[in-house]
Amino acid sequence: MDSRLEGPLPRIAYSFKQGTFDLKSLAPHLWFEADDGWSTAVRLGGHLQSLFRRIEHLGVVLASAQSGPLSTADTWERPSFQWVSHTGEFVEPSSGAEVRLASLKSVMAVVQEVEDQQVASLQFFDASGEGGLKLMLTNWSDLDYFEALISIHGRAREEGSSRQRLLGGKGNDNDKANAMVVPTRNAVPFEERDEEGAVLSGFTADMVHPLWSGLSRTLPDSHFPGVPGLLRRDALALAGGQHAWQVSKDMVLRAMEDMVMRGVALGGAVRNGVSYVPMAFRPKHWNQCGCGQTFFGECTQFTLRRCCGSAWECWAVCHTNAKGTDEVVCLEFYDSQRRFCGGLGLSTGATSGDHACWRGWLEK
Repeated sequence: MDSRLEGPLPRIAYSFKQGTFDLKSLAPHLWFEADDGWSTAVRLGGHLQSLFRRIEHLGVVLASAQSGPLSTADTWERPSFQWVSHTGEFVEPSSGAEVRLASLKSVMAVVQEVEDQQVASLQFFDASGEGGLKLMLTNWSDLDYFEALISIHGRAREEGSSRQRLLGGKGNDNDKANAMVVPTRNAVPFEERDEEGAVLSGFTADMVHPLWSGLSRTLPDSHFPGVPGLLRRDALALAGGQHAWQVSKDMVLRAMEDMVMRGVALGGAVRNGVSYVPMAFRPKHWNQCGCGQTFFGECTQFTLRRCCGSAWECWAVCHTNAKGTDEVVCLEFYDSQRRFCGGLGLSTGATSGDHACWRGWLEK
């Protein structure tokens, strides 16, 4: 715990006055314009383990991830990423977040111009240019170390690289892994898997039911554990209404609003091609905007977007609790390609009444 953060939680801000950051002066031969000129960026490379290890010295950052209709932002204090060789992932133990090396194509230091303010961040992209994780500097970050990190890991952007979502750049294959071995099971990046082609005929409920009790003990992904080729979303449909059913978007929002009014803590995660980002928070209020609805906790926010460019669906999924005595209902979200985007449920400490109320909304 940073001694500056002990006691009552201070205000966390992630925007800075204009002129705080100047990548053009800091890295005159490396910077490039991004986001149609609204941002400047520098590609980061070199030894990835060193880069991830240095993130801790940035101090307090605001971590953000999105997938399908979901996005979340959470405050992390001195995130300490560790390389786990047998899974091919960088894991942050305090938050439980994971970054898949096989899916990670580029890392950027980015400074965005927002009206008369600046937002500085590290952004992690997959091969298609989609952002998978964003670590924004805050007023409790070490800004000097952010510049030092760019000086150490800044790399020239390759000429002719294709334009990505934030001009992520292709990067250098030699820089990316520097002899780190990626396990075979992660050899195919998540976003490149043929999800629709994996749906094969011949799957039945009898193949799903014997494995259902163990589902809650697995880290959610797009594939159903134990049945090769079966998508998790399709397994829910096979399981039958006693185990899983679809929930309307409006009922999801009503259920969440009711939990806010009851003061119930929520837990869940967002998963995309690059990262898995868990969250646990007690939302205090919510706010609607044109794109969706955001629920705000003390240091965490969770957004459910009504419009995210494509169709999506939500499923209520029944699991037996850790004691094996009661059923709990969690929400799972899937995009138009039936890929798992994230989940949400009640955190430990919720009463039986809270669970009954939650389930009541989801069964409407």
